[in-house]
Amino acid sequence: MSLDIVFHLFIYLEWLEYTKDLFRTCGRSVPQKLQEQQQLEYYRRAITALFFGRHVFAIARLGWMKDNPIQREQRLCRFCKVVIETPEHAALQCQADLYTVNLRNNLREAVRAGNKWEIPINLTNQSSLYWFKKILFNWDLIGLCAKYMYEISVHWAKTKMFIAPEEITGNQ
Repeated sequence: MSLDIVFHLFIYLEWLEYTKDLFRTCGRSVPQKLQEQQQLEYYRRAITALFFGRHVFAIARLGWMKDNPIQREQRLCRFCKVVIETPEHAALQCQADLYTVNLRNNLREAVRAGNKWEIPINLTNQSSLYWFKKILFNWDLIGLCAKYMYEISVHWAKTKMFIAPEEITGNQ
């Protein structure tokens, strides 16, 4: 090996030891810290997908079909099958899925503790949109919201979407 390669290898190993020491001072091991960074990356991607309409909810997904996009009125919630499946419905309204309801209760508690906001349990479409925006665009809550939306997105993606028959929605 040339002296130049040995020198760069030495510098790299020193940097690696430095980062290990840095992570240890934070009280976490290197693999644990890397795992946390990976989780944060997933949360960041979930919230970015939400902002750009690339999320797992039917309002966006069922409109992407080029040949025969599903009408908006037919993009009903995969769990309650009553209203159009939007991110705000999934996050704050739908009561048909127990896992989502439990996550939402945890979110309500965290928001109540941190911001002293009392998010109502029964929300209309308009009020759910209002609260969704209020939580989403609060800088102090963006990390919590990103984690919440990631967990909901992963869970909802595991369930097949529901497309309402035209007779139910009244489309001809």
